[in-house]
Amino acid sequence: MDLQITQKQIQTIAPQMIQSMELLQMNAQELSEYLDNVLAENPLLDRDEPQGPAPEPELAERLQWLYASDPQNRSYQHESEEKERMIPDQQWEQESLYRHLLGQLDESSMSAPLYAACIFLISSLCPSGWLDEPLPELARASAFPLPLLEQALEIIQSLDPVGVGARGFAHCLQLQLLAQEPVDTLAVTIAGEYLEHLSRHHYHHIAKALQCTEDQVRQSCQRIRALNPRPGLAFAGGSATAYVVPDILITREGSELAVQLYRDPAPSLHFNSYYLGLLQEDHGPEVKAYLNDRLKQATWLQQTICQRSDTILRCARYIAQRQKAFFLLDQPHPQPLTMAAVAEHLGVHESTVSRALKDKYLQCSRGLYPLSFFFPRRLEANQDSDTSAQEVKEALRQLIAAEEQPLSDEALSRQLTAAGYPVSRRTVAKYRSQLQIPSASGRKH
Repeated sequence: MDLQITQKQIQTIAPQMIQSMELLQMNAQELSEYLDNVLAENPLLDRDEPQGPAPEPELAERLQWLYASDPQNRSYQHESEEKERMIPDQQWEQESLYRHLLGQLDESSMSAPLYAACIFLISSLCPSGWLDEPLPELARASAFPLPLLEQALEIIQSLDPVGVGARGFAHCLQLQLLAQEPVDTLAVTIAGEYLEHLSRHHYHHIAKALQCTEDQVRQSCQRIRALNPRPGLAFAGGSATAYVVPDILITREGSELAVQLYRDPAPSLHFNSYYLGLLQEDHGPEVKAYLNDRLKQATWLQQTICQRSDTILRCARYIAQRQKAFFLLDQPHPQPLTMAAVAEHLGVHESTVSRALKDKYLQCSRGLYPLSFFFPRRLEANQDSDTSAQEVKEALRQLIAAEEQPLSDEALSRQLTAAGYPVSRRTVAKYRSQLQIPSASGRKH
């Protein structure tokens, strides 16, 4: 056996460094939950409980300015503050699809086995309201015979909302069409066999296949489009609505911008004086070692949170500097910007900037935006241009909205180039697909 001694360098990441990176990429809600867990485990740390909903005077003044600037901000601020006050004291009781259907079953009008089979099928519905599992498989997985489940399914399909218990997308539409008076048999046939052609507006093909006029097909397709193919989604899922809490607040002061943290968790943490006093007393080596370890953790946590807040604030200030025209309402879209440019300006690694911006939100007079919104890519045809792909997409959307007859991608490319956005036909097709706009043939009526 040959033994050798070699020397080599290995780069390792300390556990505290890993935790520091994890804290940096946490959003406000995740950080608050993390601090709650740490406070439950570390007796040396306490969090100051807020005395009321009123923020700092300067922050309150800026919030009031935002409140008056835009209807979106008014509704956001009012709803979020109301929710924060109500959530601790109120249990959100929302009617689920299960409760809604169960309330319509009349136990006295059916046998006990049939009633139990109905409850079993209702509990097997997917959130959309469909029963996507085959009845033979459900029969094998339960103690109910297949004929009984078929009878129970007929009962469920007669309940409100119409379309519940359907076997799929097309079947759900057919159930709703059959419940209307008078029944449009042409629409029922189209929903069952020609949905693909309907989505592509191939009315001529449908009319030819069903031997009817295009006007009749259009009327039936219009009726199909007015239906709800997923009726179960209208009911609550049993959880309260999650509200986004902004991390950065940007307000206007004349021709300048003021950038600040919306809510900084660092000042709310302080050391517990009682346990700090125990460190000065002699309670044995085990107690002293435990308290010293908790003290190091608490000190590191405070420093890391302050560093996190400083990094996010520096990134936000640079974003405000580069996107100043957008925040001052002088431009409708942000200018192209990369995280590499932010990292170079701040003197940090690009991954640090990426973590600092992950799942963070910014509140300004225009509304609430994720920080990633302010990093649009440059126009692919010209990397030296200040035109962003987002700006070209908006111009493309407006062109298509104003067209009298559907234009081909080549024609759209020529019009965009004439308007100062030099893009190829392939780029137009890609942007149109990202905007979920159909092709010229799909936009025909």
